[in-house]
Amino acid sequence: MVYESQDKAGYNQSARITEVLGNLLIAYISHMNSQEYENAVKVIRRILDIISAKIKPEETLKTNNLIYGIEKDIPIHTQTYLSQGKRYIRYPEKMKEMEKRVENLFRIVNKLQDKYGYGMISLKDPRMAVLQH
Repeated sequence: MVYESQDKAGYNQSARITEVLGNLLIAYISHMNSQEYENAVKVIRRILDIISAKIKPEETLKTNNLIYGIEKDIPIHTQTYLSQGKRYIRYPEKMKEMEKRVENLFRIVNKLQDKYGYGMISLKDPRMAVLQH
């Protein structure tokens, strides 16, 4: 009886983590589509916070260093200016570089997430029955 309830508690927590990670993915996509790179990096940081309990410390450190480097460069690479009431990107090539760096960071964190099984549903999940048909 206790084992079964612990199993359910673990499953419920796992399902909540999967849901949160799914919501963060949606937020990341939204921020990237709006060229809000600072907010996209914050979302990636939250994903790393969630998965950091299981990943190796050196993987966390390496990823954090990538995050810090991007955060330092965002203000420079995303500068805009106003001209005749319109907003323009001061350095479009740097903005594109920033987009690529944020995308790369997300892919690294996403691979870590997959490597450690975060965001994956259990084969016992009733939703799997739908996927198998």
